[in-house]
Amino acid sequence: MKKIFIFAVFCLLWPSLSLPYDGLTLYGAHLSTQDKVNSTGTPLNTVRAILQQDRANYYKFNKRDPQDQPDGFFTTVDKRALFQKMQIRIEPQLEKRILNGSAQMVSVFVYDENSMEVLEGLPNPNAD
Repeated sequence: MKKIFIFAVFCLLWPSLSLPYDGLTLYGAHLSTQDKVNSTGTPLNTVRAILQQDRANYYKFNKRDPQDQPDGFFTTVDKRALFQKMQIRIEPQLEKRILNGSAQMVSVFVYDENSMEVLEGLPNPNAD
């Protein structure tokens, strides 16, 4: 009986575990010290600015950390400027940890040109 119950729960959860991401883009980033200063060396003090610099480093300056992943969206200056307007959903504790350097690996879910979400850790390599 216990095995049947576990199998039933697994079957109910399976669809939600295997659904692909259907937003605009999803990428992983290693937010290193090079992402926390702008191109003139001025320290950045917001997660928004750090994420934008990470993408500029990736696409414009070719300063990529080994764990940085392409996103196919923030490839131009105009697209990266959207970071300044987008609503960014992030847990306050994660935001503090990114700013103080104790959280460096993040997954960025870009839902559309107006909103994104930042979670700790790199995305599943099989996520779309």
